[in-house]
Amino acid sequence: MTVPPYSEFNATWRDIYAVTVFSNATVLEAGFNQTVKHVHLSIFSNGNSESLVYVIIPKRLLAANFTVVSDDIEVGHTVMQGERNSFLYFILNEGSHTIEIIGMLLADVTGLQAGVPDRKVDMRDIGALARLFGVQKGDPDYIGNYDINDDAIIDMKDIDIAARDFGKNLP
Repeated sequence: MTVPPYSEFNATWRDIYAVTVFSNATVLEAGFNQTVKHVHLSIFSNGNSESLVYVIIPKRLLAANFTVVSDDIEVGHTVMQGERNSFLYFILNEGSHTIEIIGMLLADVTGLQAGVPDRKVDMRDIGALARLFGVQKGDPDYIGNYDINDDAIIDMKDIDIAARDFGKNLP
């Protein structure tokens, strides 16, 4: 069985998360910017007209609504959502590239309509968590996005994360 080339690095934001990058290009550098919540990559493709890049990002690190930017230009990408991870796929031309993958803060769970992030952590987010307080995984009312720390129960830990992010706008 052939194992595709990959790089894995740890990203820290309230916990440590493994981010994996599969690519036929060389990943020279990979990291996570805690201040603006971006995964950043430095990728070099030599000898291939295109490089395929697959990135696995835990949802508890960055949530959906991704933007992928290569050398300051937004690039098309495909996202598949699993229960715990987001799977991004995009293609790069030959050469050196600086990539930023921009996602959302964990605590922005509600938005203007329940379950639709609005890119700002506000009282609607805390209110949604309060209404679901005590709901556990397996209960019919359980919604994974509201279990911010992914411990199978919506509780004070989740409300605390939302409170610490209160008022923050997403980049």
